[in-house]
Amino acid sequence: DFKTEFHPRSKRPPLYQASEEFGRQNAEDITLGSEPWRPFASEGDYIFATVAVEAGLSAAQVDSLLRLVHCVAQGTARVTLRNNAGLHTALDRAASQ
Repeated sequence: DFKTEFHPRSKRPPLYQASEEFGRQNAEDITLGSEPWRPFASEGDYIFATVAVEAGLSAAQVDSLLRLVHCVAQGTARVTLRNNAGLHTALDRAASQ
């Protein structure tokens, strides 16, 4: 038998399953709700966290990017780059000066 303990905030009781049941979950049992990004405070936080983890960003890089995001949101900074190609065009232009 297997015992699954869920995070305390989920308020779900422990789940006991026989070995042949363990790991199987019915699609009906999966409920995403209207906020599938929970436990993150917002979908934006979830997307940022996903990108940061997938990119393997350091703590310093995460802090720098979040500072930039907040500056852009407050209107004190502006980012005009739209993609990787634009970034490299700007870098090439800067290197040639």
